[in-house]
Amino acid sequence: MKILLVDNYDSYTYNLFQLIAQVNGEEPVVIKNDDLEWEQLSKYDFDGVIISPGPGRPEVPRDFGVCESIILQSGVPVLGVCLGHQGIGHLYGARVTQMPDIMHGGISRVEHTGADLFLDIPQQFQAVRYHSLMVQDVPSDELEITAWCEDNVIMGIRHRKLPVFGIQFHPESVCTEYGHRIIGNFIGITKKFWADNPKSCPEDKTPLEFLHLTEGKREKAIQERNVDRSVQPVQILVRKINHFADPEQVFTQWIHDRDVYSFWLDSSKTDQGLARFSYMGNTSGRFSQTVKYEVSRKIVTVTSRGITTEHRMTIYEYLERQLARFTAEPEVPFPLNGGFVGYLGYELKADSGGTMAYASKLQDGLLVLADRMVVFDHQEHCMYLLCLAFQHEDEAEPGKMQDESWLDEMDRRLRHIDGKPVDRSSGTTFGKPPNCPDMLAFQLNRSYPEYIEDIVNTQQFLRQGESYEINLTNELEVSCAVDPLQLYLTLRQINPAPYSAYLSFGDVQVLCSSPECFIKADREGGVQAKPIKGTSGRGATPDEDNELLRNLAVSAKNRAENLMITDLMRNDLGQVCEVGSVTVPKLMHIETYQTVHQMVTTVSGKLKKGNTAVSCIRTAFPGGSMTGAPKIRSMELIDVLEHRPRGIYSGSIGYFALNGSADFNIVIRTIVCHKGKLTIGVGGAITVLSDPEEEYDEMLLKARALIKAIVLTACGGFDSERYCILGDRTPVPADVNMF
Repeated sequence: MKILLVDNYDSYTYNLFQLIAQVNGEEPVVIKNDDLEWEQLSKYDFDGVIISPGPGRPEVPRDFGVCESIILQSGVPVLGVCLGHQGIGHLYGARVTQMPDIMHGGISRVEHTGADLFLDIPQQFQAVRYHSLMVQDVPSDELEITAWCEDNVIMGIRHRKLPVFGIQFHPESVCTEYGHRIIGNFIGITKKFWADNPKSCPEDKTPLEFLHLTEGKREKAIQERNVDRSVQPVQILVRKINHFADPEQVFTQWIHDRDVYSFWLDSSKTDQGLARFSYMGNTSGRFSQTVKYEVSRKIVTVTSRGITTEHRMTIYEYLERQLARFTAEPEVPFPLNGGFVGYLGYELKADSGGTMAYASKLQDGLLVLADRMVVFDHQEHCMYLLCLAFQHEDEAEPGKMQDESWLDEMDRRLRHIDGKPVDRSSGTTFGKPPNCPDMLAFQLNRSYPEYIEDIVNTQQFLRQGESYEINLTNELEVSCAVDPLQLYLTLRQINPAPYSAYLSFGDVQVLCSSPECFIKADREGGVQAKPIKGTSGRGATPDEDNELLRNLAVSAKNRAENLMITDLMRNDLGQVCEVGSVTVPKLMHIETYQTVHQMVTTVSGKLKKGNTAVSCIRTAFPGGSMTGAPKIRSMELIDVLEHRPRGIYSGSIGYFALNGSADFNIVIRTIVCHKGKLTIGVGGAITVLSDPEEEYDEMLLKARALIKAIVLTACGGFDSERYCILGDRTPVPADVNMF
């Protein structure tokens, strides 16, 4: 069956895509609800239509687009899901009203008539609901109610004469039962409809698969224009060192001060198999590049060997082309065999379907081509040196001799560094600074009353059906004369995390202690995401700590938050992964860190042929745990609520390797240092179940370890009297000496 899937700018559409393709044995063709007018769309031959969920209301043209014409004029079997269901109800005389008890990520038991969509499905099956609105007062002459749940909200309708069906719940959700059978029943209804009503002149219609062909050819031609097709074969010089030096000492002594640009992808928490390798390097090698990107101008600025060039393209296009040029041999026993390392800022959402609302003060993307690295294997307790060289280069060439000299020098020096880390947890390592303030003053970008108001406004958007969940954030800023590297060394010790990083890129330093993986891709095309939603503080005693962990694990609010983002990440991977390959190996698993417990889910998939780690990151960016769902509408609302760019915070730090692998985190628990100011992004997911006061407290909880690290480093010790938060609930005495 040729199925048309209409996307109402939802973040679960490609879960439906995967489900339809698996059941039907053929991928549906996807269009946005504003891609074509009905006059154009009606020229194509399709057997059935599935209308996706989405934000907003069916009465609003922007929200429902061509779906109204499809329901009223197509004459083919139609299945509307959530917003599509509400649209069917609205167009045939029912009322669409706000629910008294909104369900965003809630699970209900559904009863039904047992016919049509619900053939051979047990009563009271489990279904996931994401909706603020519901269909009521169904006219019995036009529509029949086919399903309902325990709160008597209508879960299914059908037209009495036409093959038009609606379901309010989400059959595509990971926690819905019998989703495959419901879609299979719709495919069966569609087949029977055409068996009973053969098409009279199918040759008059354009085949559905031609819908995107012209546009696709045009885009491909644009992408291939002026592509540098030269190939740069490189030889990977690698040396194993059967010794494990303290990474901190290696970075401070032999990496950081040797260049203006340096990086440390630091797996500072390596237990429980969370992370195995750490990488550090700079731009001192022969292949080095510094890649800067300004999203508003679509300009990539590249500096290599002292020469700066500009390229009018997105940073993703530049990276794809560069990575395609390199062939690197031999293979190495770790994922990053050289490649691009750095950050992708939140404002890159403008290259992934979002809008450019606010310009960041910093580069929107900044990466370096890492061609000389020290690699730490935390599992085998050894190290590697890696250097890129020209393939087939004579050993006597000056460049090759320089590379070998670097390997020899680093080998010798690393063997003389012991593996014992310095204890910085008390802050006494640095001593008390000479101009230590009485108190460090952290300024909230939006004060306590403003942030509470933002939460209330966010919940109003949610009740109106504009989103299921919105990740609302704030920012703390402090002027503080500390050495960024010393500050990071303190942070990594008091708050170790598997996706930590230190980037020193010119006048910007990024100090990250993130626990969250965004996207990880291996060289065979396997991809994995690990969204975090649900946070609890640690207890003062083991019993209290266990109680907090148990409460987090069963919290309805946190489980709903996590489910929404899990389904969103399944959707994002579903756009670029093979049909049937997107799975959830771990759902709502609790992981424990130094200061918090967190609820983590693992989503895996296998990239389709033609997709790469770069295209996967671009499709899924920014991480859904930092936006909410549906992602596009949620990002629009975030711009309205926050009135500022997020910059590096909420983006990603990681690498694109020459071998096709990639590993990027979510930038949370991070300090950004720029021109004497330190900023900390903080926030959390807001749902209709959120308590504004609790959300405010959770926002500050996530900054606790970062604030402690700053106070320890700036003041030589820590206690709660050494800092204050301007704009917090409690006013600060006017006579206190503050930075």
